[in-house]
Amino acid sequence: MKFLSLSWILSFLIGILALDLIIIIHELGHFIAARACGIKVESLTFGTGPKLFSTHFGSTKVTLNLIPFGGATVMAGQDDLKYAIMQKKNRIENCEEGSLYGVHPLKRIITYLAGPLMNVLFALLCFTTLLLMPVLQDYYTSKIALSSDYPEYFGVNECAASRAGMKTGDTVLSVNGIKVNEYEDLQAVLKEHSSDQAVEIETDRGVFTVVPDNGVFGIIPYDVDYKTIPGQSLGNAIRLSFKECFANIKNFIDSVISIFKGKSKVSDTLSSTITASEQIGVISQNAFRADFNAGLRVVIYLAGAVSLSLGVANMLPISALDGGLILISFIELVFGRTFPPKVYIILQVVGILTILVVIPLLRIFF
Repeated sequence: MKFLSLSWILSFLIGILALDLIIIIHELGHFIAARACGIKVESLTFGTGPKLFSTHFGSTKVTLNLIPFGGATVMAGQDDLKYAIMQKKNRIENCEEGSLYGVHPLKRIITYLAGPLMNVLFALLCFTTLLLMPVLQDYYTSKIALSSDYPEYFGVNECAASRAGMKTGDTVLSVNGIKVNEYEDLQAVLKEHSSDQAVEIETDRGVFTVVPDNGVFGIIPYDVDYKTIPGQSLGNAIRLSFKECFANIKNFIDSVISIFKGKSKVSDTLSSTITASEQIGVISQNAFRADFNAGLRVVIYLAGAVSLSLGVANMLPISALDGGLILISFIELVFGRTFPPKVYIILQVVGILTILVVIPLLRIFF
């Protein structure tokens, strides 16, 4: 069975660890912004399930759980909300120091926005790192073969190069005095001289005068080698990273819009955590099997792309997500007052139900 195979388990674990790193970065964004805005962070939790260990960072309890899945940043203010509901208040008043509901709405917006922003910054870091890395690229050398030596593929027993005395395995050094370093150079020069009556081709065995047959020399690539392509300059890498980020964000927004237009399915855009984890793991594992350098590049790119997707998805106007919380805080900023306590509870319940029930149902039926 697929779900019992060692390969699937390994792929799934790779994907989960990658997603967990991205979620940790997201939660750290909220944590840093909350502290900067004077909001007390009661706890910062990484993972789920049984607790491995916990410590304190200032007034914040930091916990690492056994299962590397998810995370949470709990800010002060829940007691203020609870007391306001119990006392049937129309507004949350007399908040404790460092309460989420006691700070200016603009500070709440900054705190909520910091998580997705950290995901975007992490994606930029991934893409920039990828562009700075040198690339190992395969290419055909100037060592050539003759089409006449492969009649089963080319249908000829003789070609212009073979008549001139050239052989498969010759390394071409120059054509009519023009130096060539690889087959692509050779092909370009031969094309320029394909109308000539005769062409002087220098090889490691000597010089041969080749008369092309209607512009055809009968020379084909033979040997593959690898060369290192230097990475981009820092400035260019950053510029291209921003371009890649904007392209990914545009694609995500276009995908969401196409759902409402009925042009694509919800399942094609909003993958479950299990599906996303499996896909990340499988792609990364296959890439590492082929080549470590290729595998590393794939992991870095996927980490950036998924981090970006998570950040953008969290900006959707659903009340349990950062985007919905930002919208609520913006409305409070405009009207200069907070919502009644019961409204926060209703919005939280609606948001959670949307994520846990509505979106999965949409994925199944649409």
